[in-house]
Amino acid sequence: MREYPSRVMRIPNLIFRRALCILFCLVFICTAYSQPDLETSVPSNFTAVKGTLSISNRHFRLGQQSLRWDWQPGDTLHIELSSSETNAINQDLDNWRKGHFGVWVHNEAASKDTFEFQFLNNAGIDRYRFRFNINYHGWRRLLHGYLNDMLQGTGNKNMGHTIYLLAPKTGSGSIYLDNLEYMRDYDFKQSDDVMPDLYEAAPIKDFITSDFYYKAYYATPLDKTDNPTATELEGVALIRQRIKSSGLGVAPTASELSAANSAYSNYNIVVTGNTIKGKIITNPKEIGDMMSTFTRSYVHNNNTDSRDKAINLLKLLIDCGFAGGSGLWFAGGSSGYDQMKFFTSLINADFITDTDLRYDLWHWLSWCTGTGLAWEDETNGLFDTDNIATLQDAYFAMFLFSPDDVTAVNDLKRFKAYLEKYLQNQKGTADGIKVDGTSFHHGTHYNAYMYSMEILITPILSTLRQTPFQINKQAYDNLVKAAYAESIMSNIIYYANSLTGRHPFETITYYNEPAFSELTYIGGEIQNTEFDPVVSGIHSRMYSYGKKIGGIGAEPFPSGFWQMNYSPLAMYRRDNWAACIKGINNAFWATETYTSDNRYGRYQGYGALEILYSSEWPNELKPSGMTATGWDWNKVPGTTSIVYPFDSLNLSASVNNLEERSMLNFAGGVKFGVPSETAPSDVILQDLHGDYGLYGLNFRQSDLSITHSSSFVFRKSYFCFGRRIVCVGSNINNNRSWRNTITTLFQVTLPETSSAVTVDGSAKTGFPFAQTLSKTSAHWLRDTYSTGYYVLAGNTIQVEKKSQTSPDQSGNGVTTTANYTNAYIDHDVAPKDGKYAYVVIPKTTDAAMAQFASNMSSPSTREFDILQQDASAHIIRENATGVTGYSLFEVNTNLTGNDYIKGNTVPCVAMLRVKDDTMTISVVNPDINLVNNVSTAVPITIHLYGGWLKANNKPAKYASLVSSGSEETLVQFTAADGLPAEIVLVRTFAVLPLRSLSLSGRLNEAAHQNELTMKLENDEPATYYLENKTGENGEWQVIDEKQLPGAATEQSYIFYHHNPLPATNFYRIKWQENAGGWKYSNIVQLKNAQVNAVTVAPNPARDFFSVMLKQKPSTPILWTLADAGGKVVQRGKISDNRADIAVNEFPAGVYFFSMDNAQSFRIAVIK
Repeated sequence: MREYPSRVMRIPNLIFRRALCILFCLVFICTAYSQPDLETSVPSNFTAVKGTLSISNRHFRLGQQSLRWDWQPGDTLHIELSSSETNAINQDLDNWRKGHFGVWVHNEAASKDTFEFQFLNNAGIDRYRFRFNINYHGWRRLLHGYLNDMLQGTGNKNMGHTIYLLAPKTGSGSIYLDNLEYMRDYDFKQSDDVMPDLYEAAPIKDFITSDFYYKAYYATPLDKTDNPTATELEGVALIRQRIKSSGLGVAPTASELSAANSAYSNYNIVVTGNTIKGKIITNPKEIGDMMSTFTRSYVHNNNTDSRDKAINLLKLLIDCGFAGGSGLWFAGGSSGYDQMKFFTSLINADFITDTDLRYDLWHWLSWCTGTGLAWEDETNGLFDTDNIATLQDAYFAMFLFSPDDVTAVNDLKRFKAYLEKYLQNQKGTADGIKVDGTSFHHGTHYNAYMYSMEILITPILSTLRQTPFQINKQAYDNLVKAAYAESIMSNIIYYANSLTGRHPFETITYYNEPAFSELTYIGGEIQNTEFDPVVSGIHSRMYSYGKKIGGIGAEPFPSGFWQMNYSPLAMYRRDNWAACIKGINNAFWATETYTSDNRYGRYQGYGALEILYSSEWPNELKPSGMTATGWDWNKVPGTTSIVYPFDSLNLSASVNNLEERSMLNFAGGVKFGVPSETAPSDVILQDLHGDYGLYGLNFRQSDLSITHSSSFVFRKSYFCFGRRIVCVGSNINNNRSWRNTITTLFQVTLPETSSAVTVDGSAKTGFPFAQTLSKTSAHWLRDTYSTGYYVLAGNTIQVEKKSQTSPDQSGNGVTTTANYTNAYIDHDVAPKDGKYAYVVIPKTTDAAMAQFASNMSSPSTREFDILQQDASAHIIRENATGVTGYSLFEVNTNLTGNDYIKGNTVPCVAMLRVKDDTMTISVVNPDINLVNNVSTAVPITIHLYGGWLKANNKPAKYASLVSSGSEETLVQFTAADGLPAEIVLVRTFAVLPLRSLSLSGRLNEAAHQNELTMKLENDEPATYYLENKTGENGEWQVIDEKQLPGAATEQSYIFYHHNPLPATNFYRIKWQENAGGWKYSNIVQLKNAQVNAVTVAPNPARDFFSVMLKQKPSTPILWTLADAGGKVVQRGKISDNRADIAVNEFPAGVYFFSMDNAQSFRIAVIK
C-alpha cells in the first residue's frame, strides 16, 4: 500500500487503498472541535425562517435521533455560532487536514432540489459556500474543507457567527441532519451525485479529493446498443446461468444460522412502510457473514425468515449511504478483501429481491465498481489489481441485477472494454502488465499479488466463454505474455525468493494448472481454434500431471537470456536450471516490509543470483537448497551485504511499512544474439530474449534506518554465456567499521551433515566445517546441489558447514534451525573500493570444475577475459566468440580496455560482437527514467573506434547512425521502457580492384612458413600491414609490415609468416590513404597442418607463444626458456598436445626454448 501517490488524484489504486482504510475504520471517528447536540432538543441557536425544526427518531446516525427540518419554499435554516465555536473554527481554518465542515443529511424521496450552505465571515459577508443535491434517498455525508473545496467569497477569511442553510425557492419537504461538525479532520472525499462539483472546487486534489468514480460512471459509452443481437442476448442468459450456479454454495449449519440471527438482532432494524432504520452500517463486511448465511438458508431451505432478514439488511445498507451516486464508499482496493463474502452473497440475493431493490443494488454496483473506466481516454494508473480479485462477484452481481436485458448487454460491453483496457501495457509504477511481461502491484513487480490474474482467468474469463463479451485477441495475448513471463521466472512452478516482496519463500506461481488449462481453451475460442497450441505446450511443461490438451506434450525447456527491466531482473535458463538475477533501483523497490512481514529481508534485491533447479508441488525451493528454516537473512546468494545481528537487521517496531530502494536508477539487463535452443513459446517475448545477456547494477543504499547508510555502494555485472555466469563487482565501499561486508556465493541446506561441499577438488564431508581460502590464488567450489563456483584470485573466501538458527520472517520471536553450507567473499569491515570476480556454473561435476579451473590458468584456453573492472565500466569478453558485454556506469570518453567502444554519453549496458567485419550491437538504458510516471527515452550516443556504416538490409531498432569517420563512429540509441536498441554495422573500407592491389599466398612447409605475395600499383608511399587471424572466430592481428615508396608500375612484395599455427589461417593487407580511412585487400585462406612433431608459433612472439605436439606425450616433457646469455628465465612441463608460454613480461630479444627430448627452438620476443 502506497502512502504517497505519484500523480494528481483520479487514481484509485495509488491513493484509494489508504483512503478506504480511513473511511472504513473511522467513518464515525473524527476530531470534533465543536458539535451541536441533535439528540435531545432543537439547539437554541438553530432557527428556521419559514419551516419547522424538531428532534426525530425516524432516522438517525449518531445516537437515536436527528434534527428534522420541514422546509418551505425559500426557507433558511439559521445557525448562530457562539464565540467559542467561532474561535475553534478559525484556529484551524488554514489547516487543510483539520479545516473541514461535515454533516449527514437524510432524504426520504429523491428530487431535483438543491440546497446551499453559506458561511459568513466576521463582517457578515458570505465567505464560504457549497451546494448539495437531494437527488437520492437515504443518508449522504457532506464534507467540505473551508479553504480547500468550498466556493470562496471575498473579504476577511475568518469565520463569523452565522451559518445559513438555504432551501430551494420552490417546493417543500423534509430532510434530517445528524452528526454535524463545524470543524473536523478530513476523510477522503469523492465527487458524487450530491456534491458533483466537489473535485473542481478543490485546489488540493492529490490524496484528499477525487472525481474518479463520478467521471467513470458518467463517461460517454464508446460501445452501446439499444437493439441487442440475438447472440448478445443468448450470451447474457448463459453468463447469468453460470453466475447463479457458482454462487449457490451449501445450506448453512444450524450454528451458522443461530450466529447470523444473533448478529441481526443487534441491528435493531425497524421497518415502517417504505422507511427503515437500525444500527448504522459502516462497512459491508459487517453484514457479509449474515447475508451469506441468510441467502443460502433461503435458497437451500426456503427459510422465509432468513429471506426477509437478508432483504432488510440490504435496504438498511442502502439507507446508510451505500448506494449509487453516493461518495460514501467504493468497492475494491486493499479493503475489498473484507467484502468478498458479502459480494458472493449478493449472487444468491438474486433470488429474493424485488424490482426496486434490484435496481438500487445494480445502481450501487455500477457506480462503485468503476467499470465505466472503460470509456476513459487515459486509463494508465487508474486500475487496481486488487479489484480484479476482490470484485469478481460484485461484477457478477451487477450483471444479475441489470434492470433489463438491454442494460445487461451494455453492462457486459462495458465490462469487456474494462478488462481489455486493464490488460493493456500499463506505464510507470501503475498496476497491471508491463511491456516486458512483469505484473505490478504496490508500485512494483509483484508476483505474489498475481492471484488476481488467476481469478481473471477463472472464474471471470471462463464465465465469459462462448459469448460475444469475451476479451479481444490483443488483451488475450498480453495476458498470455504475463503468464509466460512468470513461467520463465520459475522452475517449474516456483520462482526465486528475491521476487517475493514481503512474502519470503512463498514462491509458487498463481498461474496454476486449472488457470493455465482454461487459458488454453479461452485462447482457442479467441483464435477460432479448439485451443491455443503454444499455451498448451507451456501448460504441459509446467504441469506434467495435467491433461495434454490437444495431445500436445511439454514444450522444450525455454533456454537463453531474458531481460525484464521493469522488475528489474534477468533470467538465464539452460539444461533445466534457471538463474534469476535481481537488482534494485529507486523507481521500483525490491523489498517490502510490513509490521509482521519480511522483517529481515532487506537484501533480497541487492544483486541476488539464485540458481533454481526443477521443483514441483509441494517441494517449494528445497530442490535448490533454499528454505526459510534456519535461513541466514544476511547471506542472500549473489548479494553484497553488510552483516548485522538479526535484531539489528530487523527494523524498529515503529516501522510498519518500508520499501527498500537504491538511491540510484542503474539496474537492468540487455539480451544479445539469437537463442541457440528454441521452444514454441519463444515467440511471446522474442524481442527481450537472446542467447547471451548482461545485467548491470549500480547501487547506493538509501538512509532508511539506523542500520542503513548511503556510504554503502557497489557496482555489479553478470555476464551470461554458454552455461556460465561471470559475476564481477567493484567499488564496494561503506563506513561500517564495526560490521563485515560480504558477497555471498551460495547458501544452501545440507541434506545430511556428511553431504560434501567440494573445495579445490577436496570433498569436505566433516561437520561442522570452516575453511578460509587465501586471496593469493584462484579457487573453485561445488555446493551440495551441484552448482560450481570459480573465484578469481584477489579475495579471501570463507567456506562453512554449520547449524544455523534464524528468526521467523514475521519478527514474532520464533526461531528455526537447520544445517547449511555457505561460502562468501569477505571484504572485511569498511571496505574501500573492494572488488571480486567469480563464475557460477550450474549443474556441473567436480571433474568439469577442475577442467574449467585448469583452462582458466592459461590465456589460450580461458573462456573469458575481464577487460575492465573499475568505477567507469565492467567489460567482459567471451574469447571463443568475441561477444563482449559492457556495464558502463559512468559517462565515458576514452575507454581503452577494449577494441570497439570508445565512449558513451549516458550510462548504459551493451553487448556486441564483431564477425567478418560486421558488428552487431545492442544497448539498453537500465534507468527506466519515469517522467510523470511514464518511461521516457534518453538518447544514448555510443562512440565506436574506427569507421562503421549501417549494414544494408539489416533493420535497426531504436538506433541510428549519427556519423562515421576513419577514426570514430557515432551511433545513437533511443529506447524507453528498458527495451533493447539494436543495429548492425559494417566496417568502412574499400577493397581495391586487383589491378591496384592483390594478395595471394602459398604454403612453404619445408621452411615452416606461409608466404604472402602482394602486388600493387600505387603512386603514393604508404605503410602496408599484413594481418592474420586463426579460424573463423579469431581476432585480426598485425604480424608484419612494409613501408613502400610510390611506383608508376606494378610492384611485387613478399610477406613471411614464420611457424604459423597448424590451423586455417586467414590473411589480408590493410593500409591508410591520405584521407585517413583504413583500406583492406582481399582475404587469403591457407590451411596449415601439423606436419612436424613439434610446432612453435607465433615466432616472433609478443605476449606468448604456443608449443604444439603432433601427439600427446606419454609422460610430461620438461622445458626451459633461456635468454641470449644462457640464463634460464622460465621453466615448466608439457602434459598435453599444446602449451602456451607467456613472454609478455620479458624484454625484447632472442630466447632459446629447449625440451628434455633434445629439441630446441630460437624464439624472438618483440614489443
